[in-house]
Amino acid sequence: MTGTDGTAFAPGLTFNSKVQVWFPQTMRPEMFHVTGEAEHKGIQCLRFQLTPEMLQVDPAFNNLYTGFNNMTTLGAPVFISKYYFLDTDTSYWHSSLLGMKLPTPVTNDTVLDVEPMTGATMSAKKRIQLNVFLSNDTYIAANAQNMSLYYPNVRRGVMYPLALMEESAEITNNLADEFIHQVYFVYRIQMASIWVCLGAAGILTF
Repeated sequence: MTGTDGTAFAPGLTFNSKVQVWFPQTMRPEMFHVTGEAEHKGIQCLRFQLTPEMLQVDPAFNNLYTGFNNMTTLGAPVFISKYYFLDTDTSYWHSSLLGMKLPTPVTNDTVLDVEPMTGATMSAKKRIQLNVFLSNDTYIAANAQNMSLYYPNVRRGVMYPLALMEESAEITNNLADEFIHQVYFVYRIQMASIWVCLGAAGILTF
């Protein structure tokens, strides 16, 4: 098992950094990359979101469709995606459903906001959608008569959403104040000391 629980990463993160988080829902490590910046209670953060590679078809994990984690081989008859089929073949899956809300990346994606100097996560929002894919497999074929009798209007070859799930956490005001005092204050003192030493060295050299 690789990846952290998402609460902290190696210090010294940059815009080119990638971090790995273990997702118990998908039973695999998920890779995140920097997509922008964010600010939480005066603390500047890098925003991390899933890398595009994590959403592609992947035979190693039996992922059959872009944007979906296939959990059927692990005993759960579900496919996990982002909210409202975000980053899937959205037009295809939406075409089979009525009333399905269109996704918005800002509010429907999983995001980690991490303070880069320390690697501490200041805010995290994990958003997943559980889906059932009703296909023409052997189980459905064996029960086709019952399906036609009891569910005559249920279409096959459709990914049916079951539920939206969100887990979120954010640093409190007290902890943010403590972090700013202990980390940023010390950092500013260190930087001031470096500049003083460089200035003194320049004067002596002159």
